[in-house]
Amino acid sequence: MSLQQIPLTNSPNQQLTASLTVDGAPLTLNLGINYAEMTGYWLLSITDANNNLLIASVPMICGGYPAANLLKQQRYLGIGSAYLVNASNLAPGQGGSLGYGAGDYGGGAYGGDSGQGGSDYPNSTNLGTDFQLWWGDTPTV
Repeated sequence: MSLQQIPLTNSPNQQLTASLTVDGAPLTLNLGINYAEMTGYWLLSITDANNNLLIASVPMICGGYPAANLLKQQRYLGIGSAYLVNASNLAPGQGGSLGYGAGDYGGGAYGGDSGQGGSDYPNSTNLGTDFQLWWGDTPTV
């Protein structure tokens, strides 16, 4: 499976068209990415090329396998898989000014339950830089 990066910014209300190759075929999807100020996390909504709503308000969190695929429960749609990846250069236990160290979601090296730095979801400033969205083929299982 080859992964394709979806370019994102930290603009709180993004609308973009993604021209992808999923399962060997071209696919165009419209993505809406919004920052929910009250809850402090990003939400992903997806429509097809004709603006028919496919998925609404998926929380954008990294998660661990098998939860890492944001679209795993919607594989019947055949729109591929989406992964939010913490691509920062911060090592576990290393704090920073980008919201790390307050990671209150999940466990492990970058999760909040471990008592180490890191976060399982981007804050309002680091989506598109420290956290990247990657798209791949539809999972078979």
